[in-house]
Amino acid sequence: MTIILYDLVSLAPGKAWSPNTRKARFCLNFKGIPYQTEWVEWPGIKGVYEKHNIEATASFPDGSPRYTFPVIHDTSTGSTISDSFAIAEYLEKTFPNTPPLFPHNTQGLQAPFSDAYIERIRPMIMLIIPDICHNIMTPTSLAVYQPYMERLFNVKMSEFDIKSPASVEKWTKYKVGLDEIAKWYGKTNGPFLMGDTISWADFVVVSPMLMFKTVWGEDSEQWKEVNVCNGGIWGVLIKELDKYNIIV
Repeated sequence: MTIILYDLVSLAPGKAWSPNTRKARFCLNFKGIPYQTEWVEWPGIKGVYEKHNIEATASFPDGSPRYTFPVIHDTSTGSTISDSFAIAEYLEKTFPNTPPLFPHNTQGLQAPFSDAYIERIRPMIMLIIPDICHNIMTPTSLAVYQPYMERLFNVKMSEFDIKSPASVEKWTKYKVGLDEIAKWYGKTNGPFLMGDTISWADFVVVSPMLMFKTVWGEDSEQWKEVNVCNGGIWGVLIKELDKYNIIV
């Protein structure tokens, strides 16, 4: 039995960089489920959906279908699932005798937490897109990725400059968002959102941060600032989860 995880080809070490596919990878590693990665160039994402006859689970602002990873295909059941949260729910249901992603049936609470977190880090996602284009995209993927992101955020890459006033404002908003998330973490006694218990929410939090580390580099000013934000709790969290951050 093997699960196929579809991930994106890149020039990054180990290829993995996407925060959404990393969430699914964390889930598989944490639960100890055998899987293999099939690497796909950005133009090939839609083909994966067509191959497995599944519908897009996301859309562009105009309502047209938006094909995204992660996608997993379970060769033992024939099931193909897209969207990182849906994948987590599928793994939880299909492999009940593995470590839980939603301890004490908390998926109803963790889903809105995930949405709230993504909303708070959105400014940073927009900031990093040009560096994704320049630093890790293959020419084949870049030809599709750049117009895809411009369409998604309704902005031209040429308008981004990390030192511009607009970008400084986005950076500030991101750190304010981290302050809010840190308060939620501060209500527990452990490094994880649920205290000493790992859950899906922790993977949601660290996956974008690891993208920043991958794209900007460990020695970059941006990554160093993220790593020490809020008393360094994010660096501790990443270190605690490092054994599940495996690229297969």
